Amino acid sequence: MLDYLWGAIRGVPLGTWIALGALGATLYGWRVSWQAQRRLFLFQVKNAARADLAKALRAQEDALRAVTTQLRILHTAQRFPGNFLTTPEKFVAFMENLRTLVSADQYQGLTALEEYEVLFPGTAVCRKELVARRILLFSDTMALCAIAHPDFGQEHRVPGLVERYGNEQALTEDLLVYIQNATLGEIVGHSVPYRDPPDRRVPRIEVRANGVLEIVEGERE
Repeated sequence: MLDYLWGAIRGVPLGTWIALGALGATLYGWRVSWQAQRRLFLFQVKNAARADLAKALRAQEDALRAVTTQLRILHTAQRFPGNFLTTPEKFVAFMENLRTLVSADQYQGLTALEEYEVLFPGTAVCRKELVARRILLFSDTMALCAIAHPDFGQEHRVPGLVERYGNEQALTEDLLVYIQNATLGEIVGHSVPYRDPPDRRVPRIEVRANGVLEIVEGERE
């Protein structure tokens, strides 16, 4: 059998072998080119998603920051007698403005992240946790906005809300770092370090070994 095959191979003209070799080289070149084009396409898709997500997350961060600023003003005014919120009319107008800021879309970055979840599947659990945190924060802030008199006796609640809004802004920044590393980082081979607050009680987003994002508060177990 082997002798027969060897004889058949020897009987093939040299020109045929050259043609087959050229065909193989062409097919291999096509495969390499297709793989390169596929990688380029994925990079382009991910980079476009990065731009959309960065825009939405920045807008979300701005919305959170606007509420934080208003709460800081409220906290400062409460500490000084004779402040500009002493009359019920001024206080109600201020709280109405705060209510408007709280009602602004503070979820647009998370909504955009859900739309691109097929590209960033590791964000799914973290995104749901962030939505739950945001809903609770929204509820607590709206309860504060419902108070209609300057002597509302809830001054102690304001600093806590300010801190929570600051944490949400920082978590949004963590998402931006992750998106950048998962897109541009893969292209250039470099990554931006994640936030590592000295106070380990501060919530932060970390990436598990399996690529899943999680919100960590306190020391990681």
